[in-house]
Order: sequence, then structure tokens, then C-alpha cells
Amino acid sequence: MKDQTTEELAKTYYQAMMEASEAGNHEEVLSLFSELSKTSQEAYIEAHLTKDENGERPVPQALLAAVEARDAWRGKKLTTTESYVVVNGEDFITKTVTWENHTETTTVPVSECDYVRQYNDGLITQSELYNKLESLKKGN
Repeated sequence: MKDQTTEELAKTYYQAMMEASEAGNHEEVLSLFSELSKTSQEAYIEAHLTKDENGERPVPQALLAAVEARDAWRGKKLTTTESYVVVNGEDFITKTVTWENHTETTTVPVSECDYVRQYNDGLITQSELYNKLESLKKGN
């Protein structure tokens, strides 16, 4: 797929997403769309806008069906928790979301937005916010 043009890449992913959608493989639809978005923004947009023989755009419909199926499988959202840890001088946020049938945990570096939110929530002072934002600029 590396040597394909934007149009060929969009068509390849479009066909694979439609086959997965018709087979009811919703996770594959989401996976392919995510992969395409990371591979080529132009092909991503083109696949999204591709019309079928009826003049319809089936990719948005397939994505909606896949997201609805995933959400139905998860069940009702029960809790969301966040914790902050420092590893080798770098701040991280671990977020855990629990639904009736599923739990997801992600750990990501703290961003400027997270620090500003902490300041707005009264969790850190203005001088702490300044120091944290300066350390992000320096890459520390």
C-alpha cells in the first residue's frame, strides 16, 4: 500500500471498510478508518466522501453503525477516574473509564490543557502552572 496513489489508497480502504461493515465486523471498520487517518489525511477524506452506486456516502454510515455497536456492547458508563503520577520527572495522567461490560485504562503525558484545567479547578497555583508550562517548553 506504500506505493499507492491517494486515490488508490482511498479505494483500497473504502472497499475493505465496506466489506467489514457488510460482514458486521464493526471493530475492523473502526480499525481501518483509524489506520487510514494515520496513513494519509487526503486518502482519509477521499474515502469518507466516496459515493456508492446509489449516490450515497456509506463510510459515515458504516462508522456510525460501528460506534453505536461498540457503545451498545460497552453498556452504560459507570465511572471515570483520573490519577496523576510523576515518572523520571515527567507528569502522566492515567484515566480509567468503566462501563457495565468494559473498562479502559490509558496513560498519557500531561499536556498544557491538562495543566490549565488543573489551575482552573484550583488544584495548582498560578506559579505552579507557570513552572509546569515552562518545563513543557524546555522539554523537561
